[in-house]
Amino acid sequence: MARLVNGNGIEGITAQIDADFCEGIAGGVTGRLPVGRNMTAEIVNNSPCIYSGVLLTKEGRRIQVDYGTYDTFTIPEGTEGVTRYFLIGYKLTTASNGAQTCSSFVEEMTSGSAIIPENTLKDGHSEVYINLYRVTQTGTVNTIGECLRTLFRPLKTTGTDESDVQTTTLHWSGLTVTISVYRESLVFVSVTGTTTTDLSTRMRWATITTRENICPASDVVGFAITSATRSAQYRWTTGGVFQIGNSRSLDNNSAQTIFSGFDVNFNFSFMI
Repeated sequence: MARLVNGNGIEGITAQIDADFCEGIAGGVTGRLPVGRNMTAEIVNNSPCIYSGVLLTKEGRRIQVDYGTYDTFTIPEGTEGVTRYFLIGYKLTTASNGAQTCSSFVEEMTSGSAIIPENTLKDGHSEVYINLYRVTQTGTVNTIGECLRTLFRPLKTTGTDESDVQTTTLHWSGLTVTISVYRESLVFVSVTGTTTTDLSTRMRWATITTRENICPASDVVGFAITSATRSAQYRWTTGGVFQIGNSRSLDNNSAQTIFSGFDVNFNFSFMI
């Protein structure tokens, strides 16, 4: 059974001191550590199982499934012809006496991209949900997909593999948006195409839900020249929303529009 490794601490090194140290290592990102079976998951007898490993949250809390053990999550029975979506993972809870505990959870969601926002205990939240895997139930069959990846490459590991980069490509109104997140915390964004409709930047048209937990602590804003006379402004907000607008101030209150026929072709990158 998963247990919270550093929730209560002992005299000399408190749980919070240990968590603060781990938070600095995590760098504000929640992910799995390359320990044991890396908290990998699979469907066994139509139920998700999470195997041994260590999970490090963005505020430095560690959750561990011990070697040789695994956790099984019970998904409600499905119905033929009905598709349902579930999130599974672990929940940290603070009791009235200040003690913190860990438990597993299964939550039904409205879509396959929905998440439970990851709050923090130190900000006063009594419950913190760590989304590990998404379960899609198609009729009576359950399939699983990951929400988090491994945080670090083990030492002495050379070369690259698919786990070094996660790329999401979106197509909308003539534009192609490619967002790549690299293991070394580099985010690369490419936007190309010609708009076929007017684009209002108040629309959340490129939400990267699978990597929402790694968005920058503050908005990333920049400009890119798209022609000799026009420029576009882009922003990836803290809520995981990529926005593009014209060169006027981009905010959440005033509508900003890129008109149909606007040519867009630019790239940018930033560290997280």
